[in-house]
Amino acid sequence: MLKALNSNGQEILAYNKSKQELNVIRQHPHYCPECQQKVVLKAGQVVIPHFAHIKRVQCSHQGESQTHLEGKIKLYNWCIKQGLYAKLEHIIPSIDQRVDVLVKLGGKWAAIEFQCSPISTTDLLDRTLGLASRNVYPFWIFGPKYLGDHKYDLYWNTTLRSAVMYHQNTNQHQLFFFDPKTNRMTVATHLFNAKGKAVSSLKHLPLNSLTWHMLFEPVQIQKSYYLQKWIKEKRNFRIGPTRYLSKYDEPFMKQLYLLGLHPQNLPSCVYLPVQNSYRLLLPDYVWQSQIILYLNQIKVTQTVLIDHLLRLVKPYFGNTVTSIYPGRSMHPLIEYLSLLCQLGYLKKHSASKYEKIRGFTFYQSLDRALEGDKELLHKLFKFL
Repeated sequence: MLKALNSNGQEILAYNKSKQELNVIRQHPHYCPECQQKVVLKAGQVVIPHFAHIKRVQCSHQGESQTHLEGKIKLYNWCIKQGLYAKLEHIIPSIDQRVDVLVKLGGKWAAIEFQCSPISTTDLLDRTLGLASRNVYPFWIFGPKYLGDHKYDLYWNTTLRSAVMYHQNTNQHQLFFFDPKTNRMTVATHLFNAKGKAVSSLKHLPLNSLTWHMLFEPVQIQKSYYLQKWIKEKRNFRIGPTRYLSKYDEPFMKQLYLLGLHPQNLPSCVYLPVQNSYRLLLPDYVWQSQIILYLNQIKVTQTVLIDHLLRLVKPYFGNTVTSIYPGRSMHPLIEYLSLLCQLGYLKKHSASKYEKIRGFTFYQSLDRALEGDKELLHKLFKFL
């Protein structure tokens, strides 16, 4: 922890003190602001001056990494530099919860939570709801281990999926990362769920030249980049999984086998990028295949009711990640049907009714399937 309480109950910060001031601090007892247990000052040549519990206790201040300590300091100073009122390691007594940085934005409070260690989606949701109950907006920023050293791909887990933030004004999904060593904030946008990762746009911003408003500026989709990435994703899907990445892959492959099919045979409109499916734990190609296999059985010009399609995919949408933020209201199925309309397979007559206007091509060879994928994706990304 970066601050402790002295015997008079006053808050004492350690990280910004001189060597002489630290020596004075060492001579007096100090206590954890959260659990009230005695703490000791730790400071050295390479260690950020901070307080630590003398013995192991059940406290959220226990065992913080240097990355976490350094990140909190830099994010706090970043707020102060912008002229914002901010408090470091503030405790909200009514919910017995500590926030890394409490900041006032336009008359409202926000809590910057710099998450470096693993956290369950349950704890993430509980902390978020606790802050929201006190009219404090939770703003989660994840540490460098969550982002990894990948330059383009974002390998996400259920924690990151649950923390995706959606902005209605820009129609944009976002995740935020910060690396205190490079002093760089990374904003991930346009998150399309793929096999074990998110095909996304990663924007790296130096903290020193960054403002709050810049974090939420709309980002234009890089169509050529996404086109090439999705062509690669489709190829990997066509070849077939070398290992099953989810519990849904094996039954999916068995289903295709019983139908005399393989992923390389499926129409190119299976496994399209649907941005609003990030909460689904199953791969998009599983539920999209169910839609196409059903639509293939009906005749061109035949009417399709949305209620029937929703019932068809309901078993596949039952297992989802609980989002900590309000999300986009559009159902992933509706988004997918919209893509099928843009590609000329369906025509929308009303919110509840579609018409099939074109048949689907099932391929006989991998080469022809890959050619068909490229043709369709070139057409699709003109609309995105």
